[in-house]
Amino acid sequence: MNEKQIKLYQAVQIKNVDISTSDPTVAIISGYASVYRKANGELQVDRDQELVNTDNIDLEDYLKNPVLCYNHNWENVIGKTLTISKDYTGLYITAEVHKITNFEHVFEGVIKGLIKSFSIGFIPKGYTFYDDDTVEIEKSSLIEISLAPVQSNPEALFNVIGTKSLTSVKEIKEQNGLTCDDVACFMSKIKGINMKTEVKTAEVVNDPAPVAEVTPTPEPVATPAPVAEIKTEPVATPAPVEKSEPKVDLATLVQSIAEANIKADEMRQAQIAEVEAQKAQEIKQQEEAKQARITDALAYLKEQATLIADTKPEDLDVDAYEDLYEVVSNVQEALEQKVLAAITANSTAA
Repeated sequence: MNEKQIKLYQAVQIKNVDISTSDPTVAIISGYASVYRKANGELQVDRDQELVNTDNIDLEDYLKNPVLCYNHNWENVIGKTLTISKDYTGLYITAEVHKITNFEHVFEGVIKGLIKSFSIGFIPKGYTFYDDDTVEIEKSSLIEISLAPVQSNPEALFNVIGTKSLTSVKEIKEQNGLTCDDVACFMSKIKGINMKTEVKTAEVVNDPAPVAEVTPTPEPVATPAPVAEIKTEPVATPAPVEKSEPKVDLATLVQSIAEANIKADEMRQAQIAEVEAQKAQEIKQQEEAKQARITDALAYLKEQATLIADTKPEDLDVDAYEDLYEVVSNVQEALEQKVLAAITANSTAA
């Protein structure tokens, strides 16, 4: 739970919410996905005679898609990693295992302690070979973490630290008295997303059948009759005509140039004014839209606050208020920016 979430839960007075349930759909687990050093400082060599140096493992690519698989099969995604960190011992994670159709046996195995070990998948970037046939993976890039009934690293074990049951979208709507249209309309206003986008299918035109190539049959060409020779008389070359240079009126030319420059300046000024007016209109529309979003958000928060105030703490579902938390965070951030701006303005004026 991060700082912003703590603030939200305190605001709605949710205390000591127990996420345990008799019919869980999510298991929360934690442990070392890979161990590099034992408690006594000895390096941990796995069953494949490999030593994975977790100090130098790159997590950047994995954090973009922190999936949790089963037995390194990328099609068997059964959860996700919540937190991951490197320490002296190795790579420590907290993760969720979900109860997914066709993988209920994995979920039950985790809950009952039958499956309790991790295994990591990575791309090696550097090696060191030792005399006892041990290979140290000095540098690597993590790509996935899996649950494995039989793991390569004997110390890569986890514990179940909690369970919870995800509330369905239908239950959230029933609890808050919402319809699908209400949710879509509200989220579109808060996030600026058009929830109903018309998709037009491009018209498909069938290609015409190929046309058979036809080779034309040439017609016989008659041989023309000989033409009698025509005698021409030489034509006398005309005398060259003297070219007269056009006369330029300097005063008229200067006046024309000046008028053209004035007209060009007027057009530029008009264009600048039009662009500035358009920008001002866009800024005005953005401000009006922002105010409308804030108004809608505050109205929604007021409605939810009333609903929460009338509900017992033990009946509240924390997971059902993720959208509410996002709205509160956005409003809080906007208010903080306004307050800082006002303080800065007052300091400058003083």
